Amino acid sequence: MPLGIGSHTPSILVQFYACCGITTVFTVNEINDFSRLEGLRGPWGNLVSRTRGATFFQHFDWLETYWRHYGDGQQLRVLVVNDADGPAGILPLVVRRRSLGWGTARVLAYPLDDWGTFYGPIGPKPLETLQAGLRHVARTTRDWDFLELGWVASESGDDGCTAAALGAAALPAVRSHYDSVALVDLVGDWHDYLAARPNRLRSKLAAAERKLASRGDVTYERHRPEPEGDSPADYRWDLYDACVEISRRSWQAGAADGTTLCHPEVCDFLRDAHATAVRTGCCDLNLLYVEGRPAAFMYCYTYRGRIFGLRRGFDATIARDGLGTVLCARMLADSFARGDRQLDMGASYLESKRVWMTRLVPCDRYTHYPSLVPKAQVARMGRVARGWRQSWQREPSGVGGKQRVTAN
Repeated sequence: MPLGIGSHTPSILVQFYACCGITTVFTVNEINDFSRLEGLRGPWGNLVSRTRGATFFQHFDWLETYWRHYGDGQQLRVLVVNDADGPAGILPLVVRRRSLGWGTARVLAYPLDDWGTFYGPIGPKPLETLQAGLRHVARTTRDWDFLELGWVASESGDDGCTAAALGAAALPAVRSHYDSVALVDLVGDWHDYLAARPNRLRSKLAAAERKLASRGDVTYERHRPEPEGDSPADYRWDLYDACVEISRRSWQAGAADGTTLCHPEVCDFLRDAHATAVRTGCCDLNLLYVEGRPAAFMYCYTYRGRIFGLRRGFDATIARDGLGTVLCARMLADSFARGDRQLDMGASYLESKRVWMTRLVPCDRYTHYPSLVPKAQVARMGRVARGWRQSWQREPSGVGGKQRVTAN
C-alpha cells in the first residue's frame, strides 16, 4: 500500500546493493512543512559543502528566501536520505502548477524555478540520493500529474545519475534539451584568456576603454563579503541600490518579463536574496563608475570559486556602447587574480556572450509522464508538437532556447 504524505511522512527503508555484495540501508524522511526544516539547517549546510559543483541556489537559506516569497500555491516535498550516520543527502522537490494552454497540471520538480542554470541532489552521493528519493516518490501517493527534473548538465556534471535513478525507480523518463549555458572557464591567467578571444572583442574592448577614459576617471568596485560570523554582515545597501537605479535607466527597464532588478514582480525577492547571499558569503556585486557615477553593474552569486551572473545593466545616459564590455573585462581580470574557477553567464542572449565564453554546455530535463494520467499525456503531446514546430522554424545559426527569467 502506498504511504500518504503528511507534514513528516514515515521513513521508507530502501536497500541498494553495491557490487561488492554489501548492503547499504537508507531511510527516506519526507518533510512538507518548511518550519520543520529548521532543524536541518546545519546538516544541510554540511552537505552543500560536500556537493560537487554546488551553487548558492542549493543553500538552505536560498530555499528559505524563495519559499517565503513564492511558496504559496506550491507543495513542499523535501526528501532527506539517511544512512546509519545521519543525513547522507537531500533531494529538494516541490509540486507546482504549470499552464498547459487550456488548463494547468501539477508538476513535481526541483525548486530552482529558472532562477539558476543547474540543479541536483545535495550531498556527496548524488546517485544514491536520487535513487532513494525517487523510489520514495514512486511508492507514495501521487499528488502530481507528471515529474520533471530539469537543469541537469548534459556533460559530466550529472554522470548519468538522473537517468539511472529514474530507471531504478521504475519511472521511465523522456530526456530533452532544455537550454544551453555559456560558461567561462577561468584557466590560466587573464592575459592568456584575453589573447584567445576573438580579435573583434579585443578591438572593441580597447576602443571602449579609450572612449570611457575620455569622459573621465573610470573605476571598478567589487563587493564580495565573507560569510556572516562574529562581525555583522556587510550588506552595502548603497551598492545594491546603485545597481537597482542603473537597471531603471537601462534598455531592459521596460521589459515586461521580470528580467531586471527593479521589476515590481521580483524586486522584493531579489532584495531579500541579496541579504541572504551576503550572510552566506555568496554575494558578488560588481560596479563600474565613470567620474564617480555608477554606470554599469553585474550582480552575481558565487560559491567556492564558481560565479553565476544573475543580472547586468548599464546607464544609457552615460554611454550607450562599451560600458558592459569594460565592466565584464575588469570583472574577469579580477576573478583570474582571485583564483575563481568559472563564470556562468546564463542561458539567454547567447550571441552577446559567445565572444567571452569558453564553452557552451547543454542543459537537459528528464520528464516522466504517467501513462494513465490524461494531463500528463496532453503535456507530452504538446511538447512533441512544439518540438516539431521549432525544428521547422529554427534559424540556420542554431541559436535558440526560451528567454529565461534569469537572463543576463
